[in-house]
Amino acid sequence: MDLNCVRRVTLKAADLEAEPVTEEEMEILRKKLESIRKNQRDIKPPDYTNYSKEKVIQILNEQEKDHRKVEAFYRTQVDELEAELCDARELIISLIDERNEVDLELVQVRKQRQDFRTQVQCFEVEINKKNLDKEELNHNLELAEKQIHRLTQQIEEEQQKIEMLNTQTSSLQESLQQEKQISSELTQKLIISNSELEMLNKVIEDMQKEHNELRKHRDFAENLTDKTLKDAITKLSMIILAKDKSYTLTPEHKYLIKQLLGENYSKIIETAEKKYDELNAECKKVRQECANMAALADLWVNEFLNLCSWVENENQCLNEGDYDHIVDDFAIKIPEVQEKFKEAQKTCNAPEASLALAARLSVKDREQSIFTGRPLYGSSIKTDEYEKLQKKLLDQKKELSELRNKLHDAYLQESQMRDEITELNNNILSLKKNSPKVELMRFLQCQASIVEDLIIEQVDDQ
Repeated sequence: MDLNCVRRVTLKAADLEAEPVTEEEMEILRKKLESIRKNQRDIKPPDYTNYSKEKVIQILNEQEKDHRKVEAFYRTQVDELEAELCDARELIISLIDERNEVDLELVQVRKQRQDFRTQVQCFEVEINKKNLDKEELNHNLELAEKQIHRLTQQIEEEQQKIEMLNTQTSSLQESLQQEKQISSELTQKLIISNSELEMLNKVIEDMQKEHNELRKHRDFAENLTDKTLKDAITKLSMIILAKDKSYTLTPEHKYLIKQLLGENYSKIIETAEKKYDELNAECKKVRQECANMAALADLWVNEFLNLCSWVENENQCLNEGDYDHIVDDFAIKIPEVQEKFKEAQKTCNAPEASLALAARLSVKDREQSIFTGRPLYGSSIKTDEYEKLQKKLLDQKKELSELRNKLHDAYLQESQMRDEITELNNNILSLKKNSPKVELMRFLQCQASIVEDLIIEQVDDQ
């Protein structure tokens, strides 16, 4: 009998055989077992009566040796099988443990599978609900699209109005730029006028010195009609001019000179002080009027600069599309500008009166008076420089009146724009009041799209 085949069959019976056992090998083993059984039945026990004791002992010893060989062979096979069975038991135990773990994992997986199925059923129910909601939303969206189409038509009409307003604002910007240029030119002219006023102040200071000298000459010239005064003055001059001191004054001439000049020249001093006070008062008036002109010029410069900065800010707001802010600024600024115009109307007549006293002499006439010695009053008051200043002041008045008219026109245009902007705001508010359904539909549409995306992501993860 093939022992290797027997070993494989036993391992097959214990589910430990790795190699498969064929049916032919099984049939061969069955036939051999049947033949062995038949032989064992047919074999009769040997009769040892006919043999001697020594022969029987020899036969038994040989049988015993054969049995021992078979026993040793089978013991080795049994030991090998026991070792393989021990390994197989350990393997079976480990496999049983693994099988238990796998069974537990399978139970958990089945539970998870059942949970996922329930979740999928819930999601299917939710998806069905969402589909119904989606159908309702689509119906509502169709209605909303119709309303949006109607609103877009209204918005296009409003945009056309806004374009008209933009064209008007651009024209106003151009006019404001022109006014900026005019204001810059006026500031330059005012700077020039300030420099001219400084020159006039210097001229006035020189005039004060010359007037002191002229007062003496004029007082002396008034008494030239009296013959005795002439004689006294001639003798006095001769005494002053004579080197030999031969000329003397009579008592009459001394008394006349004393009456004219006063004791210790007191009359001359008094008249000089009076004239000096008069000229000083006139000089103060002229300086005050010049200061008023300078303050007025600074005021107009500051007002023009503030107006330019305000226009630039409004231009920035207009570029940014902040029409509400522009309307509020115009509503605040226009009354201020009107008040400034009223103040300007009160003070516009002051420059001509203030400069009329200061511009009596030109620099050219003053230089001629120094070299020629002629008096600097009378016909010399109306000089070319004074006439030029008058012309400049008249031109400035005209420019200011033109600016006033332009600002008034700008104010009218601004009021028209403000009315149109209020109409637009009212239309926009009415549109906002009439379109909550549209906003609600948009919100629901966004929420539906978000829910659909979440459901798709969860299904993909599963």
